[in-house]
Amino acid sequence: MSGHFEKYFFDKDKIKTTTIVRFALRYLVRLGGQDSLYAVWDRDDKEELLKGKNDALLAEYIEFCKAEVNQFMSAVLHHVGKERWTASRKVPNRLLTTTILNGLIACMRRLAKADLIAGYASYDKALKGLDQFSFTPFKSSQYNSLGDALFESFFEAS
Repeated sequence: MSGHFEKYFFDKDKIKTTTIVRFALRYLVRLGGQDSLYAVWDRDDKEELLKGKNDALLAEYIEFCKAEVNQFMSAVLHHVGKERWTASRKVPNRLLTTTILNGLIACMRRLAKADLIAGYASYDKALKGLDQFSFTPFKSSQYNSLGDALFESFFEAS
């Protein structure tokens, strides 16, 4: 998703990074909660992170989170196509909006809570038909509602 995020206030047709982090990503990667990647990270010593003194372990957790988010988003991209994978307002049904990205991250939180964080192949299989999913009813701050709808449509029956 490189190049799609706003770096400067004058960037146009870019995703607002602070909104993604503040309202979605921080909850997915936080060190606690049953709906975070931390909950499903398979490390016996992961509680060491809570002490804030193990930079190597933190780097491993960051890599784990990055890998899972990338695998999930890659599966989404596979099903919706490169044409819609843009922040450009000129593209109808574009996917790179704050609402949709935060909704996808909220869906990942539901996956973590259900212990369904399972990598690209699992996401790719479950997301069949995503190209037909209607994102348009979800506006502004309905991130969690969108995440719930995605989870129920594609993962709950899995």
